[in-house]
Amino acid sequence: MCVQYIEDYSFGEITIAGNAYSNDLIILGKEIIQNWWRKKGHTLLKQDLKKIIEYQPTLLIVGKGYYGRMNVPADLIKDLNFKIRSYKTAEAIRRYNKALEKNKRIAGAFHLTC
Repeated sequence: MCVQYIEDYSFGEITIAGNAYSNDLIILGKEIIQNWWRKKGHTLLKQDLKKIIEYQPTLLIVGKGYYGRMNVPADLIKDLNFKIRSYKTAEAIRRYNKALEKNKRIAGAFHLTC
C-alpha cells in the first residue's frame, strides 16, 4: 500500500504529511506554501501563480474547491508554459498524489472551501 502525501481533505481542511491546514495553499512538489490568496477570489489569474511559474512545473493541478466554484479561465491555460488540469478539490488531491508517485515535476494550487 502506498502512503499518500496529501492524506485527507474535507471542506475547509487538508492534511499533508501529518499536518492539518485550514487555508488555501500551493504545493511545489512537496514544498507547502500556506495562505494562498487570489486577487479576484474565485477567479484564477496569472498573477496568482507567481511562485508556481517560477517553479516551472510540467503540470499544475488546481483544486477548484469542494463544490468546484473557482473559475480557471481558458485563456489562462493558453498563456502558460505548462499544462493545467483543474478539478473539484477532492479529485485534484487524488490526481496530485498519483502524479507525485510518478515523480513528475508538479505543482498544486488548492482552494479548500466552496
